[in-house]
Amino acid sequence: MFKIKIGEFTTEIKLSPKQLERDVQNVFSGFISTERPDTFLEARLVSDLKYDDYNELAPAKKVAPDMYKIKWYYFSGTFYLKKGYAKAIVNSKPYVLSSLLRIIYAIKATNSDGLFIHAASFVKQGDAYLFVGKSGSGKSTLLKMAMNSDQSIRPLTDEISYVALEGGRPFAYSTPFWGNTKIKGQYIKAPLKKLYFIRQSKRDFVKKISIDGVMINMLENVLFASTERESLDSVLSTIRGIVKKVEGFNLYFTKSDKFLEVI
Repeated sequence: MFKIKIGEFTTEIKLSPKQLERDVQNVFSGFISTERPDTFLEARLVSDLKYDDYNELAPAKKVAPDMYKIKWYYFSGTFYLKKGYAKAIVNSKPYVLSSLLRIIYAIKATNSDGLFIHAASFVKQGDAYLFVGKSGSGKSTLLKMAMNSDQSIRPLTDEISYVALEGGRPFAYSTPFWGNTKIKGQYIKAPLKKLYFIRQSKRDFVKKISIDGVMINMLENVLFASTERESLDSVLSTIRGIVKKVEGFNLYFTKSDKFLEVI
């Protein structure tokens, strides 16, 4: 049994069989916490688990006021939001549990002025910068180049970022949900200064976009766990709160470190 903290949430995780716990725990080594948990997850790890009949639009479905059924190719289970309790059967590959946790946290975030979004992010001089883009847009490349060019940059993630409103102010958090960079990361929180939407280009420059444009681009890249209307309304409210405080830009990116000169 161990506890991890991601964003504002702390989860106590109990895995069986016990002998597989060390490999999974190692994935979250930078996020181990001693804080009081608000969520509890019991997971049974099974080798070679895979559902071939998965064909839903989203991995979670609200089936009762406090109950979500969760199913994806490599796990299935139930999550009780108010109780903060989840129980699941999960493929035993260490990184699969990360996918389950992304869904659980995404459900919690939509009820807590937060959201998970497909974005790389880093902290520079105490402020966080978010670079939003789908797979193949260059998120991992961008983060690697930033870290190689400026040793003071602290990476948050290259794949799934967490942003939340606290007292009306947007903050970005590190997550253990990484893509190609394969960094485990550590728990970091910083005020969000700017939003960028990655656009591949033959030269590096930025162009400010309207609030409506930021809203649309953010919405297209949010990690939705379920398709219920209340989840959409909550995410829209959070995005509105963020764009009131943070400017948004298109970042035209040549996949070189020159982008640091224009942001």
